[in-house]
Amino acid sequence: MKLLNRFGLPETIVNAAGKSYPPKKNRIGVTELIDSPLIRQLKLQYWDELEEDVCDKLWAILGGACHQLLERNAPMNSLEEEKLTFNIGDVTIVGKSDLYHEEEISDWKITSVWSFLLGAKSEWEEQLNIYRFLFEKQGFKVKSLKINAILRDWQKSKAKFDNTYPQIPFLSIEIPMWSTPIVTEYIFDRLAYHAINPAPECTPEEKWQRESSFAVMKGDNKRATRVFDTEAEAQEYAKSDSKYHVESRPGECVRCQDFCLVRSVCPYHK
Repeated sequence: MKLLNRFGLPETIVNAAGKSYPPKKNRIGVTELIDSPLIRQLKLQYWDELEEDVCDKLWAILGGACHQLLERNAPMNSLEEEKLTFNIGDVTIVGKSDLYHEEEISDWKITSVWSFLLGAKSEWEEQLNIYRFLFEKQGFKVKSLKINAILRDWQKSKAKFDNTYPQIPFLSIEIPMWSTPIVTEYIFDRLAYHAINPAPECTPEEKWQRESSFAVMKGDNKRATRVFDTEAEAQEYAKSDSKYHVESRPGECVRCQDFCLVRSVCPYHK
């Protein structure tokens, strides 16, 4: 993969962005395992042709720096960034959790307030339960899973007047623990999914797909009065006031549009 610097960012940032390493056919990381098989296959096939700009790695640089600082200040008698592997057939699963301490696996997220307020993401639950599987296969007991989040865009002014808003720029979420049979079945299902060749088109979840909606607007107002999932509902509501009109907001696949590294070689990308 070629690292570009189209916007002339300082050399220090370019160096911090580091080199990206290609995936290996028979070695799969936990985050790869729970993600799109199509993206992984396209990386394997087109790695030398892919491009990424330094500006797209800025948040990763910030998150990596924060992780290093937290790792250096971890509690005594803990395991930080411990790499664990487990072989299933000819495939090696590789996982590296942020912290194992007092029989708890915790992972750090540097994220936005909004994404965290939506609750625990399914991929967080999947990721930590696979980490638990790997730890237990190495003889470590796990009694709890947790996500710790530093909220990078937290605003004190909102915390003062909104009790539902985080009162400090930090939150923790307990992650449900799956039974051993469930996590084992999940891992085997994911490996089978990744073994399909050619890989199927990404799911709506993997595309970060937003569905189309219909906004009821009043006059020249820029903000919608109401937003509906169907045009019929929007039109019915708009009948209540002659100043209302309906605007269509087409759905989009957010990841495909702006964030997918393989969109230039994806056969489904439009």
